[in-house]
Amino acid sequence: MNILVFGAESSSSASNVIAIFALLVSIASIIATIILNRRQERRGYMDQFWFREVFARSCVDPVIQFREKWEQKLAAIGATPVAQKAGRALVSDLSSDATRLLQSLWIAKLFEGDFYSFCEERLEQMEDEFAQALGSSQLRGGRGTTSPLIDDVTSACAAILHRAAALHGSGLRIVT
Repeated sequence: MNILVFGAESSSSASNVIAIFALLVSIASIIATIILNRRQERRGYMDQFWFREVFARSCVDPVIQFREKWEQKLAAIGATPVAQKAGRALVSDLSSDATRLLQSLWIAKLFEGDFYSFCEERLEQMEDEFAQALGSSQLRGGRGTTSPLIDDVTSACAAILHRAAALHGSGLRIVT
């Protein structure tokens, strides 16, 4: 007794086609995932290289050195009153060092974002605050007290380093 079911053969071939299509989609998905992971890995290596070898050495390290230099310089002054002429020389030295620092940050212009202009604005603000603190005779120091001058320098450097970390976190994309 043979019973013929019409369409059974076509139903079987349709399910085979669907199964093969699903298999091909799965294989394509695996290949795409592998390719994307390799690209991400390469991009991660490039980001690490650009941040550690280029950006950190030319942008982060000079900011840290600038802050350390000025902390030592101002700590040496301590609570000693600063004469007007010496105060002007101190502001002039700070301005010269800030200009050199900004010049060392030129590499930041290669990356997307406003890091360089932020640094420029923040260093100018630091110079103004520094001069105002000296001019208003707020200079104090010694044990247990922090000079507002050191605070001005530290605040500016911390803001720049914070912005650098944010730039790195968002990915160092080169401006083309």
